[in-house]
Amino acid sequence: MSRKITLSFLLLTIGINLLNAQTITVGTGTLISALSPIIRSYDYCLYEVIYQAGDINFSGDISAIGFQRVDGNNIDSIADVSIYMKQTSNATVTAGTYDSTGYVLVFHGKWPNETGSGWRERQLDTVFSYSNTSNLQVLIVKGYEPAVGNTPVSPRWYYTTSSIGTPARRYYGNSPITAFTNLSATNVVSNIRLQFNTVGIIEIANNQTQIYPNPSSDKVHFDFAPESDIRNISVYNSNGQIILNAIVESNFELQTKNLPKGIYYYRLSDSKNNIVRQGKLLLQ
Repeated sequence: MSRKITLSFLLLTIGINLLNAQTITVGTGTLISALSPIIRSYDYCLYEVIYQAGDINFSGDISAIGFQRVDGNNIDSIADVSIYMKQTSNATVTAGTYDSTGYVLVFHGKWPNETGSGWRERQLDTVFSYSNTSNLQVLIVKGYEPAVGNTPVSPRWYYTTSSIGTPARRYYGNSPITAFTNLSATNVVSNIRLQFNTVGIIEIANNQTQIYPNPSSDKVHFDFAPESDIRNISVYNSNGQIILNAIVESNFELQTKNLPKGIYYYRLSDSKNNIVRQGKLLLQ
């Protein structure tokens, strides 16, 4: 007997499988900036940057990110930092007003700022599923925190200069950030380190499961063999947004007729959270 699941909302968050973690570093530049990605010399700051899919060259669930600190004798944790992510077909940005449309909030809290150089990283509050079919756009917003001056010296970060124009823009100042905040475009791309929970989105076959029809117009059937240990399904769209995480106990069907047409990704996991099968779903 099949169990029906409507593919329209998030049911639960799947646990992190650290055994499958993969770290990707984008940017090896040794240029130094105190103005990107997180600034302590002003009360407020905002930095928005696009990392190219070809430079990331990996797909999966992003569970942690880090930026590369250089120096600075201010070592207080940086308060009220919010980080957002989304996928985009754009490669560059232009100067203009602040716009958070389409972003997913993945982290909010204090950012580490210990003395010395090296990566300063945080686990994300919300895992972000990145398909590597388009570029990754990251938005970092620091709310109010009194600025530090020359003593102590605010932290500085390594960055790489972009050769394709201006894939980033930023604001720093003492006025609160609003929808009217103006951002200036820049070719400063902060070095970033991404931790992926799992291997990339490659087709993993499993003869214990039949998935049909694919392509589909209104529903997709998942039929499991009796000996199957599949216990979880996760599905996300081509923008990297998780559509569904659900516990399953038997055959089921996904009701997809209310979803926009296009490419989606599925992942089936067993009772130990190991990936059993993953691949693409085409809705047409």
